[in-house]
Amino acid sequence: KVSGKDQYSIVWRPDLDWPDHVVPEGGARAKVTAWASDNTPKYMVVDITASAINNPDKVRYYPEAEFLPGGLLQNPAYKTTSLVMRRIPAAGVEWTMGSVEEPGRDSERETAHKVTLSDDYYIGVFPVTQGQWMRLAGYNYSVFKRSGDQNHFRPVDSVSYNEIRLVCGKDVIGNHVYADDSANLYPAAPHADSFLGKLRTLTGIAFDLPSEAQWEFAARGGNRSRGYKYSGSDNLNEVGWYS
Repeated sequence: KVSGKDQYSIVWRPDLDWPDHVVPEGGARAKVTAWASDNTPKYMVVDITASAINNPDKVRYYPEAEFLPGGLLQNPAYKTTSLVMRRIPAAGVEWTMGSVEEPGRDSERETAHKVTLSDDYYIGVFPVTQGQWMRLAGYNYSVFKRSGDQNHFRPVDSVSYNEIRLVCGKDVIGNHVYADDSANLYPAAPHADSFLGKLRTLTGIAFDLPSEAQWEFAARGGNRSRGYKYSGSDNLNEVGWYS
């Protein structure tokens, strides 16, 4: 993100990006694209390490998944030390929320109704992993664990709304201690010592849980042929999946 100047210089060192590759003279071209502040690229990668708070490069944008360093599914950093967010172009799109009349769906569970979201938003490509939760919260009470480092890549489980938004610490034996304070309920800002509070402090970004409508709109993959042209795909492989 840049501002305050009329001219910029861009320097690229391919030998640093690709130590094992050789780029011959004249063998590379760069394409520079300016993005409006209200129309940022598809992918946002946020550094959540301790150094991120003083790191001007803690937030990086990429126009397509193929440009993410190391590959979206192959780079372990995206499930441990970084958050990968996918932009959902939802502003002003009218869509049908709830169950529709088609085989395999329960239309009685929620009456179908028209919804229009006011803004675009980013949502995590992966569920928050145990490694990411441990890095920010400092503990991991997940039930679905396995030995070794593979725990870090598994989705965090057994956490409550209170821990995400209201918790203000844990005692010395690891039991949960909650803030009994409704002031930190949505839409107010989360408690500073909650998972979301720590994430906001570290990154400077107003992260929050998605609303029901935001989650459903982003998760409606597999219906692209029905006119849903946002994040979902007919292969159900873009948002909210663990690999």
